[in-house]
Amino acid sequence: AIIPNGKTVSIHIGIEILADFNISNFGTILNSGALIIEGTLSNIGYVNNQIGGTFENRSGGTIDNEADGAFDNYGTSANEGTITNRALAVFINREDGTLTNPGSLENSGLFINSGLLENPGVFTNHNNISNTSSGTIFNSGSLTNFGGGLNNSGTLNNCSGVYGGDPPTGNAEEVCI
Repeated sequence: AIIPNGKTVSIHIGIEILADFNISNFGTILNSGALIIEGTLSNIGYVNNQIGGTFENRSGGTIDNEADGAFDNYGTSANEGTITNRALAVFINREDGTLTNPGSLENSGLFINSGLLENPGVFTNHNNISNTSSGTIFNSGSLTNFGGGLNNSGTLNNCSGVYGGDPPTGNAEEVCI
């Protein structure tokens, strides 16, 4: 399925879409219901998982947030598959958002966390992660920072996880690094 530039797909409260097919988004996806990905979502446009929305990338599913793509999470998102945030792409987990990653998340763009990021999976950073003052990163998996920056102005809890690569910067709370 292709969502053209200038077009918007809205998933309303009470609606659940199981996407076991490939989606190319050049437009806008607004989700306040439930969007479940079992295929591939290639995002060159804008995805907004709104407050109350549920976004789930199941095992075997792929989210490719490509250059100029933007993903905004105000709701609840879970990644059991693979998310790739490419160079020049933006992924934002907002203050009301929760992102749980038991899968694989790779960042080469800009990743901003102002909410709760739970990582029991694998998170690899090649560019820039900003954990804002309202953000909490709870890493019980593997968080590796290769040549990028992890600017921590919030809380970074790594007590039961593995942290590798460049150390985080910032003067906020770092637990068990």
